[in-house]
Amino acid sequence: INFNRSQSILDIGAGVQGFLEGNISSPPSVGSGATVGGIGSIGNSQIALLVSALQGDSSSNILSTPSLLTLDNEEAEIVVGQNVPFIVGRSVEDSGQAFDTIQREDVGIKLRIRPQINEGNAVRLEIAQEVSQIAPGVTGAADIITNTRSLSTHVMVDDDQLIVLGGLIDDQMVETRDQVPGLGSIPGIGRLFRYDTARQEKRNLMVFLRPVIVRDSMVAESLTHGKYTFIRDQQLKEQQRQRGIVSRDQVPVLPDWNYLLSLPAPFENALQGKTPSQTRIPAPPGS
Repeated sequence: INFNRSQSILDIGAGVQGFLEGNISSPPSVGSGATVGGIGSIGNSQIALLVSALQGDSSSNILSTPSLLTLDNEEAEIVVGQNVPFIVGRSVEDSGQAFDTIQREDVGIKLRIRPQINEGNAVRLEIAQEVSQIAPGVTGAADIITNTRSLSTHVMVDDDQLIVLGGLIDDQMVETRDQVPGLGSIPGIGRLFRYDTARQEKRNLMVFLRPVIVRDSMVAESLTHGKYTFIRDQQLKEQQRQRGIVSRDQVPVLPDWNYLLSLPAPFENALQGKTPSQTRIPAPPGS
C-alpha cells in the first residue's frame, strides 16, 4: 500500500503501530520525517477495523492485491510491470559505428514467497518484495533511472493470520519556480513575474500477507470459488455500465459457477471424431 499525503500517513502509520502493540485508543505521535515501521501480526478480530481505516482514508492507495498458490517449501513469484531495456555496455568499431549492449529488467511490482509448513498451524515465510518505477528524466543521466523500494525478511505466522510488514517513510520536499526570463530575477518587483511552489511528499510502502494452508480439495475449491465469483461480479457490473456502440450482450462474462462447461476434447478423441466431454464444476459446501 502506497501513502502519498503528508498528514494522514502519520495517522495510519501510528494506527498500525497501535495494532501491533494492542493499543488503538491513544496512538503515539510521530514527528516530521520520522520512521514508522516494523513487523507484527493482527488477529482476525482486528482485520475489519484496519481495512476500514484504509478504505476510509483518501491518501492510501492499494498498489496490488496478488494471490499466490504453491506447494510446501516451493518458491512462488508474481510480477506485474514492464520489461524495460537498459544499456549495460557500449563498444565502438574501427569504422566509428557504436553498438550498445541491452539487458532487459522487470520494473513494477514483484512478490516472491517460499512457505514452509511447520508442526501445528505455523507457517514460516521467506518474503522478498519490490516496487520499482521509472523515474522522470534527469539532466546528464546516461540511461534510464529507476526508483526502487524493496523488502526481504523471514517471518513465522499462524495459518490464516494476517502479517504486517512495514518500511521507512520517504519524506521529500519539492520546490519549483516558474518565471519570466530576466524580469523574475529583479529584486523586489521580481515576485510579480515569477511563481514559486513547494510540495511535501511522504510515502510509505506496507505489505499485508495472510497465508492459508490448503489442507484438502474442499479448501482449494472454496478459495477458487471466491476468486471466480469476484471476477464474474466485476464483469456483470461492467456489463451494466456499458453504453455506446458495444451492446451489453457483447461484453464477455464468465459463466455461472454451476454452469456446464464444455471442455476441449483430448487430442486422441479429436482424431477419432469423438464429441467433447462435459464436466460440471461443483459449488463448494454452503454456497
